[in-house]
Amino acid sequence: MSQPPQSQGPSPREEHLYHQFDWAHIPPYDHPTLPDPPPLQQFLLPMPGMSQLQPDQQQSFTSNEPDPPSRDKGNRRSAWQWYRSTTPTLKTSIGCGMLLLALVLCLFSQIIIGGGNLPFHFPSPPNGAVIDLTPHSTGKLVANQTPGKSSTPAALSGLPHVMGNQIVDGSGHPLILHGTHIQSQFNTGPWGNAAKITKALNPTIFNEIHSWHMNALRIPVSAYMYMLPNYMNLLDAVVQQANQAGLYVILANFEDAQAGGGNSVLDQQGLAFWKFAAAHYKDNPMLMFDLINEPHYPDWGTWLNGNSNSVGLQPVVNAIRATGAQQIIIAEWNEDGAAGFSTIGANVINDSNIVYSMHTYLAALYHSLERAPQGWDIVFGNFASTHPMYIGEWAFLPNARYPVFCQAITPTQATQLVNTFLDYMQQKGINWTAWSFTPSHLILDTTSFTPTTLTAPWCCGQGPVCPAGMGSIIKSYLSSLP
Repeated sequence: MSQPPQSQGPSPREEHLYHQFDWAHIPPYDHPTLPDPPPLQQFLLPMPGMSQLQPDQQQSFTSNEPDPPSRDKGNRRSAWQWYRSTTPTLKTSIGCGMLLLALVLCLFSQIIIGGGNLPFHFPSPPNGAVIDLTPHSTGKLVANQTPGKSSTPAALSGLPHVMGNQIVDGSGHPLILHGTHIQSQFNTGPWGNAAKITKALNPTIFNEIHSWHMNALRIPVSAYMYMLPNYMNLLDAVVQQANQAGLYVILANFEDAQAGGGNSVLDQQGLAFWKFAAAHYKDNPMLMFDLINEPHYPDWGTWLNGNSNSVGLQPVVNAIRATGAQQIIIAEWNEDGAAGFSTIGANVINDSNIVYSMHTYLAALYHSLERAPQGWDIVFGNFASTHPMYIGEWAFLPNARYPVFCQAITPTQATQLVNTFLDYMQQKGINWTAWSFTPSHLILDTTSFTPTTLTAPWCCGQGPVCPAGMGSIIKSYLSSLP
């Protein structure tokens, strides 16, 4: 039987991991309209402002392209010096007027060009000013006119934060994230077609997600692509639109072949990305940072602290906090099969606003308990009794490329499994975003947004993706919650 195109299936590295180690890897990051990702070297571009980076950061870039020209427009005060009047009174009056005009132009130039403080402007690197996307009473997102000001929890109203093993909102009320995930060109490439971004991520889709009683959206981004032309402009627009639809946005950093590079561990480029992104979005209380998708460190100690070949999560958290960003940071488990957080030991991150995360696709790869509460307890439930937990990707996939994801279970049993998993997470106060608000997964299309059902025919690894999924179950479940 022919296999689906590569954009709908795992990368060669994922194939290797699956067959060699029998890991329960995630399903393909498919998008029906995306072509195969281009060669890796296409994305290995330098960050603008290389001279502003530390030497150890510069080593992670391979291009010899020069820095982009400076964005400064110079001092506009010389604009009035051409005037030479022989009348002292007129000269003084006009000169003062021109000086005032020049000062206004300088201020305007600083805001528009140097400061990067208006919505959707592509800002300078992290040492510059940052965007304030804080929701105000008007319902719109407005620019902060005090660039570079460091934010603290006291200064940032409405900031969700960790309390015990739960998340609370800025007013201290319990907050459980119920949402979904949408993959796009932000992490799969090739970069350059804005129409493909807006087709997958737009206000119509965001409002539909919110109508399902969801309050969160996980968006994959790439540490290797974010400095490409127009990338941040589009991401700013998407974040703003999702926030305006009532959705918290989780930016999930992908460092893998499809995202342009990396070995599923944080590296110097990942560190540079989070320094930039944290400074850029530090005044947005409806944003959270997912440090790296499904990391593959050799052990928990390296996951926490790093080694000569990788950057650990603790140093990245420290770097984010150094920018003044106080948002929730999400730390995904060190992917090691069935063990989950049961083996983390004392390797927890030293920060008061960390939410831990893992992914599950309810596939009985290791033992039958992977589809039962007793197994969920071992992998993440017991840990969730003392630490806030977020299931960033989860699904039952009757259209997975791997047959094991949907084998040995009937549609009726699968429906019960999904409902049991939803109940389990709700009882434990676990946050989640389901895979994914895209055709053939949670919805049939992006016109009618008809939810998928598990009663539709399954393909279960036997061919192209089929329109069967758990969308109707999730929509019904969320509508029943108080």
